[in-house]
Amino acid sequence: MIVHNIAFKLKETDPKLKADQAAEFKRRIESLEGKIPGLQSLKVALDVGKIDDHFDLVLISTHESLEDLESYQADPLHAAVIEYGKTIVSARACVDYEA
Repeated sequence: MIVHNIAFKLKETDPKLKADQAAEFKRRIESLEGKIPGLQSLKVALDVGKIDDHFDLVLISTHESLEDLESYQADPLHAAVIEYGKTIVSARACVDYEA
């Protein structure tokens, strides 16, 4: 099994707008569950820390194989969520590992 982890830092600095954007991004990511072949599970969590250098949300998904992960990443539904993310994300960190 492949575990795909991505942490996102949002561009927005206003706390209210940032919270709204994080919630919308979370909603859009979660909407992918059960719709893309090769996506076994999906979890999105918002950061509850109050430290400036924290990332704002994290995605953890599982896939049977690297090929399934690649298929998920190439899916048009996933691509649409990524396009939205590009408008609000300033940085991301990704780690994929075999479990």
